[in-house]
Amino acid sequence: MAVSIEVAPPAVRIELTGITPVLSFKRRFEVPLDKIESVETRERGDVPEMERGWLRVGGTHLPGIARFGTYGTKGKKQFWAVAGRPAVLVINIRDWEYQRIVLGVKQPEVVAGAIRTGMA
Repeated sequence: MAVSIEVAPPAVRIELTGITPVLSFKRRFEVPLDKIESVETRERGDVPEMERGWLRVGGTHLPGIARFGTYGTKGKKQFWAVAGRPAVLVINIRDWEYQRIVLGVKQPEVVAGAIRTGMA
């Protein structure tokens, strides 16, 4: 799984490569920095999932192993691209297409710091 993240004000560009776009039905995002509420790193099991009634809207889910794609209900969508990483990057967003983006990236603390710097 490969995720490329570039902080290029006024946005964060996220590009999924390799097999990830096939599994998640999504290739890229451009998230406006002013829509990002917070960025954090968390243990994968500590990231809250959607409340009851969530739907997978294109993607792949192997419980405890991998989660790729869009999940949620109208107005409360999340995008996940995570496989085999204990720590993940969590981007919480307001007034945008997705409420949360959860990514398995190398060095999530470093990536979170770069996004926070771009937000400042």
